Formats: sequence, structure tokens, C-alpha cells
Amino acid sequence: FVSLPRLGAMTAPESPDIAADRARLLEIIRAKAVVHGRVTLSSGAEADYYVDLRRITLDGEAAPLVGRVMRDLVADLAPDAVGGLTLGADPVATSVLHAAAAAGDRVDAFVVRKAGKAHGLQQRIEGPSIAGRRVVVLEDTTTTGGSPLEAVSAVREAGGEVLAVATIADRATGAGERIEAEAGVPYDKIFDLEEINADDPDFDLFVEGREQLDFTASYDFGNGVELFGEAKNLTDSAGVRYYGVKERTYEYEKFGYNVFFGVRFKL
Repeated sequence: FVSLPRLGAMTAPESPDIAADRARLLEIIRAKAVVHGRVTLSSGAEADYYVDLRRITLDGEAAPLVGRVMRDLVADLAPDAVGGLTLGADPVATSVLHAAAAAGDRVDAFVVRKAGKAHGLQQRIEGPSIAGRRVVVLEDTTTTGGSPLEAVSAVREAGGEVLAVATIADRATGAGERIEAEAGVPYDKIFDLEEINADDPDFDLFVEGREQLDFTASYDFGNGVELFGEAKNLTDSAGVRYYGVKERTYEYEKFGYNVFFGVRFKL
């Protein structure tokens, strides 16, 4: 058994610019990405909150920060390409690509499909070829490690050399240990759950429970004739999101209601 070093073990201290980028990125994640409410994660596990990093990796201010900070995290590995399982890894990888280009460097990005295409080139990995190239597998939020492990397997099948797995946010549920044990590569993250402080209501975005009353009725006259009526959202309740307390409303949305009747004819 060979003990694997952490990605950051031999790195130099953060430059002031990267430190500032990291601090600002954390602020944006706290403000925009932590959503409370019972949710089912992609792993199938349930949680009382969800860190929705698509709101970060696709955000005009945050995405460049993601690229610079993630590129700095894996800089000592000097990867030729970065990418991971679609969809979460896609904007992370392209952010690193653009950060490298802005710094006069080149790092390619790639996308690992969840299944190979049944048409065209029938390939599972999209983008420049990674055969014989040094690759870092990326993810936005890591819970069980299943998605990056699937990406590692696909990269190796395509002839790429996996240097490491890196994520923006680690949920502290043992994914890192699993990845290092099963894939045999180092794992690192920009933030862990404690830093994101998902339990602090001052930073959290809550989704208020919304009740909706629907009604459907029908009467069959026989001979293929049916009268029906449907009503949707009769309560006309609003969708509300707020920070910490209800007085700090972030989003208020009314959906309206619909009532309609009709006749069906079966020919």
C-alpha cells in the first residue's frame, strides 16, 4: 500500500490574488448556493439542504473565480486536460480552460457522458482526445464520490492518465477516502462543508413550503364521449425564497391558477 499525498501538500502559499479570489468565491457560494429543504441528491441520499453549485459555476462573476482557484489548486500537477461527468463538471472544466488561457497557458477541457452515444462517433468522452494525456477529473459538489469514480473509469478506458480528482465543495461524507481507495489517486477540494457553513442561517437560502390544490373530474356518457374538467393550483400560493429569515426575501413568485373543461371523443 502506497500512501498518496494531498494535492496541496507541496504547494506554495496562496498569492494575494488567489487568496482574494477564494474569499470572494466563498462569499458568493454562501449567498447564492445553499438552499434548505428536503432534497434527494444525485447519489440517492437525502439531505436537509442542497449546495447548488450550478448557481456558482454558471454565474458571470463566480465562474472566473472558480477557474482561477481550481487551476491554482491543481497547478503542481500540470494537467493537459480537465473534465468530469456531465453536467456538474462541465462548467468547472471550461472555467479552468479559460483561466489557463487568460494566464497564457493551455489546459483542454473534456466532457464524460453518462452513457456513450448510439450515433455519430459513438464516443463517451467529448472534446480533444485524452489518450496518452495527463488528466485531472473535476466535480462541483462531492457527496459519495460515485460521479468522479465513474469519470475516472471512463478516462482510463479512453487511454488517459488520471492524476487526481478535485472538487469545489466536499460534503464531508467520506467521498475523498473512497476515491483515494478505489481509484488510487489523490483527492482535494477548494472548500469543505465547515467552510461553506451551510448550517448558518445568515448565509442560507431557504425555500418556503408551498401548498398546491389541484382538482380533476370526468364523466363518461358512454359511446366514447367523456366530459372532463381540471383545475390547477386553486390555492394560488406563492413560491418564496429568503435568506435566513422571511423578512429577507430573495425571490417571490406567483404562478396563477388554471381551470378548463372539455369533451373527449374516442373514435
